[in-house]
Amino acid sequence: MAPAMLALALIAGSPGPASPVEPAARVEGVWHNPKNSVAVKTGSCGDKLCGWVVRADAEAQADARDGGTPKLIGTALLREYRPSGRWKWSGQIFVPDMG
Repeated sequence: MAPAMLALALIAGSPGPASPVEPAARVEGVWHNPKNSVAVKTGSCGDKLCGWVVRADAEAQADARDGGTPKLIGTALLREYRPSGRWKWSGQIFVPDMG
């Protein structure tokens, strides 16, 4: 469940873009879920924003394996994110422990 909480925390806590010219400037970096059990690095993937797991504790990795994701580190959790309004982002979230 840790990756799901991370995804929700990333969405809820992400600041919106300063301007439409640089939509990912403020959200690129390494983000941690509230339990600090997973870290996701966000960055550009073409003209969109994506996020990949760069660190996960043993419990998060086991939860992901149980959900059908054999290797959590390196997995893209956030895909094709783009600004969709003031303080809003749209894209796809992959939740590894839910399969």
